Amino acid sequence: MPRSQPNCLNPQADRSSWMPPLDVQDMVVRLEGEGITDAVASADFGYSSTWVMARHWYPGLSRVEAWPIPQERGKPRWQEFLKGISFALPLALCAAAMVLLAFSLWGGDLPADLASAVAVGTVGSFVVSGGTVQAMARRGRFYFGIKEYLNCAQSCRNWFWAGLSMLSGTSLAFLVLNVYFGWFPTSLALQAVAFHLSLGLLWLAAGLLYMLEANLLISAAVLAGIACVGGLHFTLGVALLSAQLCGILLAALLSLILAVLRLRDFCRKETTALRSQDLGKILYLSWPYFAYGTLYYVFLFADRLLAWTVGKPADALPLTFRGDYETALDIALFAFVLLVGWVHVATVDFYEKLNGAQNTYSSDQTRQFNQFMVRYYVGKLLGFVPLAVASCVCVFAGAIYVGLYERPAIFHTGMWALAGYAFLVVALYNVSLLFALSRPIPVLYSILSALVVDVVAGYLLSRLVGYEAAVGGFVVGAVLFACLTTYSILVAFSRLDYWHFSTAA
Repeated sequence: MPRSQPNCLNPQADRSSWMPPLDVQDMVVRLEGEGITDAVASADFGYSSTWVMARHWYPGLSRVEAWPIPQERGKPRWQEFLKGISFALPLALCAAAMVLLAFSLWGGDLPADLASAVAVGTVGSFVVSGGTVQAMARRGRFYFGIKEYLNCAQSCRNWFWAGLSMLSGTSLAFLVLNVYFGWFPTSLALQAVAFHLSLGLLWLAAGLLYMLEANLLISAAVLAGIACVGGLHFTLGVALLSAQLCGILLAALLSLILAVLRLRDFCRKETTALRSQDLGKILYLSWPYFAYGTLYYVFLFADRLLAWTVGKPADALPLTFRGDYETALDIALFAFVLLVGWVHVATVDFYEKLNGAQNTYSSDQTRQFNQFMVRYYVGKLLGFVPLAVASCVCVFAGAIYVGLYERPAIFHTGMWALAGYAFLVVALYNVSLLFALSRPIPVLYSILSALVVDVVAGYLLSRLVGYEAAVGGFVVGAVLFACLTTYSILVAFSRLDYWHFSTAA
């Protein structure tokens, strides 16, 4: 007889999840899962091997009735929805400030040349820091999930400095190339670099807080930055660009301090020693997420760049900032924020349904399990349609009511941007599921294909119809992004039992 009975042989050990074994092989897997090798079976339990031990215990345990498995109930759905919204809330606050106050952390009532320089710096900050933020969050959440907080802090520190290095390197490269090609006057080039560096620092600091799931702290820092801009510019008479740089640096500094303090609190709970991290392994595991973060922001801004380069005289700046085009996209961003909340709720629902299905279907019912989850996924997408239509209609009607869509360019651009954002949300939902299943390569194929279509269609439409038609490239790209990721999800779900098991393992 064994000295102490393993949990896998004791139905009383865990009444919430114990199920009778299917066969002797299942018994062997359970025993080995608890570390009972042949040597342990012999030394501690008196059996010559794990197989002998399994054959001895299986007949009695196979007749034991399974305990009913209660379904865990998470947070109320409205809380999950607000948590999802909080991811995009900082950008929504900036867009709201721009629409209502005519200024934000960046942009505003600026001369065309200054607005163009700020636009270049802003887009560059997103593109250059986007990949680092994705990789930093992915690695950080891994260490955070296994409660290795010192390794989490070390990983975030390394990625943060790597991000700063890339921001500095791209700034220097831009200044050198600008001297050779003469894109901008030196003063404008320095303005672009200033916004590139300061906003990039803000996104890196915000990425740390996102990794720690402290999304509301980012919004608080952004609000403080916007308040700083307003106070310096309207109260003290500081030039708008200087005030904005101060506001951005304040928001970045607050975000960084809050992230460091929260990480320090977690590190104080650490019980394991700091492990050395293999750089080659980290890069191998992280490059798909880094590439996705970079490509995503190139995709998001491609139509803007195409619109800003329409009708450029030979002796003018390389691009002309289109305020009405940007205003239309800022308005549509409000619908995007609402729909992003659905992504988080739908992802939480999916995993609750997945866990329930695992407890419902046995290991020899993988086909039924996969089909059930496919039906659930398709039903979730169909349920998203009325929410997307309602959100877009409400934002569109509200913009018309307050007179934001009076100009034809804003009206048409905003209408199509709303449609594009709805499809983009579907794609982001698919991306969250594919990343959770450690399937980043299909995501890269999808975003790269969408980017190519976005650029080709946006270029042709903007040149043949007008700069406001560049949004058509974004819409077509978003539709393709959603369709390709949906196809990848359906392919993965045909073997969901395997992918989920391999991810958990």
